[in-house]
Amino acid sequence: MAPSWTSAQSGVVDMQRMASAAMADPQSAGVSGGAFDALVQQIQSLSTQMSSSAPQLAAMAMGQSDGVETVLLNLERTRVQFDVLMSVRNRLLEAYQDMMRMQV
Repeated sequence: MAPSWTSAQSGVVDMQRMASAAMADPQSAGVSGGAFDALVQQIQSLSTQMSSSAPQLAAMAMGQSDGVETVLLNLERTRVQFDVLMSVRNRLLEAYQDMMRMQV
C-alpha cells in the first residue's frame, strides 16, 4: 500500500526540520560534509516537486489540464524520489541505532 499524500508531506516536513536544525549548527548535530549536503539538497528538491505537483493534480482533476500523462509522470517521479529518501532515512536511522547498541 502506497503512503498517503499527507503522510508523505509530513515525512518531508520532518526531514526538512531535521535538516534545517543540522544546517544551523552542524557540529552539534554531528553531521557535516558532502553526503549530508547532498541529502539536504535532495530533501529540498523533493519538497519543491511535491509543492508543484499538487496544483497540477488539482488542475487535472478539474479537467483544466490537457497533459494527463505529464501530471501522472510527475506524480510517479515524486513518489519514487520520496520512497528513495525514506529508504535512505531508514538506513541512516538503523545505522545510528546499531552504533548506539554497541558496547564500548
